Amino acid sequence: MGGKERCSCYSLAQMDYPLLPRTLVMVFAVASLSGCAGGGSRYPDLNLRNFERVQGTFTSAAAPAQAAAPASLGAKEMAEVGNALLAAGDQHARFLSEANRARPLIASASGTGIEDNRWPIAQIAIGSLESHNGQTVSLLADLDSLYADASLSFAERTQIDLARQQVSDYHTVERQLITELITLLDSTPNGSNP
Repeated sequence: MGGKERCSCYSLAQMDYPLLPRTLVMVFAVASLSGCAGGGSRYPDLNLRNFERVQGTFTSAAAPAQAAAPASLGAKEMAEVGNALLAAGDQHARFLSEANRARPLIASASGTGIEDNRWPIAQIAIGSLESHNGQTVSLLADLDSLYADASLSFAERTQIDLARQQVSDYHTVERQLITELITLLDSTPNGSNP
């Protein structure tokens, strides 16, 4: 092998390192550690000194007897909440009506592929339902914005929170129906999923 003999990892030929660098590292390490073991009189004591101790007593300001109640929502904000809730109710009713019309279309396309004309019609129906659900989410975002504004102005948020919960429930029902219809479309005609 080119005149060199392979040696095991424990042979002296491979351990031919100069002693000077290793010696210097050891001396440096011992010198560094000996600085930590120096006398206590050379370094300051880490205990608290007298002037660092807390002395005397302080009286705190009296806590307010009752926290201030949030201001009530203005007429404009109440109207916005009411309008958003009405719009969400109307939107949800349109969604349910369209879902009832789409169900037979989707059921007829169940188990078919893109080669069948019923399949794209079912896909369009599901897409339309997704669009209606997006409008519900947009109304929920409007209510979230009203809630944030009321929070920043320290106004009563109970009415907004109730409206948000109602619209969020509409959204949940719509997502469940869409998922159910997609599952129906993906199932085979005998009712099982592929």
